[in-house]
Amino acid sequence: MSARTLRANAHHIQLIEREYFTGVSGLRAAHQICLALITGMGVFISTAATGDTMSHNNSEQIIIHHRHQVVAVANRQTLKAIYTLRQQYWDDGTPIRLITLPANHPLHKRFTRQQLGFYPYQLQRCWDRLAFSGTAIEPIEVDSEAAMIEAVKSHKGAIGYINSNTSTEEVGHVHLH
Repeated sequence: MSARTLRANAHHIQLIEREYFTGVSGLRAAHQICLALITGMGVFISTAATGDTMSHNNSEQIIIHHRHQVVAVANRQTLKAIYTLRQQYWDDGTPIRLITLPANHPLHKRFTRQQLGFYPYQLQRCWDRLAFSGTAIEPIEVDSEAAMIEAVKSHKGAIGYINSNTSTEEVGHVHLH
């Protein structure tokens, strides 16, 4: 939580306390104090739990694929279908192999939230459910961006993601429209 947000919450609480202690609408003021505290704590807990920092939020992700694979990902809906394993084959019939980072990796968290609109645990539940039912193969998990690039290079039909500031010409890049 930023210092500005903390100051704004503290100021808001002071105004509510002043209203409460002057006897005007005491119950309403107490309710507002609780709400302000819970809201402020929620923002703090959310930020602390995700580990996001301003430096992480500034970098975009690049979606990468096997260099010799023809990839037709026109928009985020197609990307979402691929990552939720609803689309399991490329247009030429090649099986899609998802390469991902661990769920607690900052890049994975940003990718799932910004590109797919999911939280990492939601995506993991989807993968687990489909893998358990036998209708899909779970993604290949790697530990780093360098390992991501190597895995995408070595698996035909592979798709993954890296930070935009990571340079690579060994894999193809997906451009969303």
